[in-house]
Amino acid sequence: MLFVKDKEKKIMKRNYIILAIIVILAVAMYSWAIIQLDRDFDFGLIALLLLPSLIYLWFYRNEKSSEPLKHRKTAAFLFFYGLIYFISIFFINILGSSVAYWLVQFLIPIAILKICRESLSGIFLKWTAVFSDVKFVIFSAAIIIPFLIFGVRDSEQIIELCQSWKIIVYLPLSILYMLIVVAFWEEFFFRGIILNSILKLSNNASVSIFISALFFGTYHIPMRYLNVKSEYYGDLLASIASTINEQFIMGLFLGLIVYKSKNIWHGIWLHSILNGISFVYQLSLMLKI
Repeated sequence: MLFVKDKEKKIMKRNYIILAIIVILAVAMYSWAIIQLDRDFDFGLIALLLLPSLIYLWFYRNEKSSEPLKHRKTAAFLFFYGLIYFISIFFINILGSSVAYWLVQFLIPIAILKICRESLSGIFLKWTAVFSDVKFVIFSAAIIIPFLIFGVRDSEQIIELCQSWKIIVYLPLSILYMLIVVAFWEEFFFRGIILNSILKLSNNASVSIFISALFFGTYHIPMRYLNVKSEYYGDLLASIASTINEQFIMGLFLGLIVYKSKNIWHGIWLHSILNGISFVYQLSLMLKI
């Protein structure tokens, strides 16, 4: 019995050390990014993300573990498939577009899971839990929404749009658009496939959340670096810094949310809502109702 307790203490100590290292790395990366972009440290955004994170840590502190991936071999297949995919997006632009979402980010991983006889619950996906504990999603979104309205690129236009009756039409459509085109596929792949494959291989939540956030950020680099319409076109360092400042930080946040809730739908809904608000003005230009 004493041997078991000593072993548990060693595991906890190791996990705390790993968590401390990851926090230091994340802070260092974020600091480098804002220096590279010549921006100030955004305490407001960090605080807004920290509050819902603490709420999830508290309310899901006693949550039982869901059924993980059964085989390390499956996790290895999924992880190396992810690596190949990320290397490919720098050379084959179609793999980074919505045209390939069904195939690359969903159907192929699903096929791997089926071949390896794995359950979707092993990647936190349950079709019966679509609206499970959705109150935490709504609360988290409500905390972050003010930053999005006042802090995004089209903030003035979004505020003006919010003063019109048209927001009642555009906002639900924008959230739905992001759900279908972006959020489901990205959350399934990054917080489902990538996070859980690393979790099975490392047996450490902090490592899996951190590396999956790195993957999430890396995925968005070509969309800046190779996109002629991007302000970071052709500037690799600025493209990397921008993804750290945005997607990497959000990847850490969404990874924690999904891991603690053991429900990928929390990530999908939050991703859809937050992207939907940021995109609502662009959608209004497209539809012109």
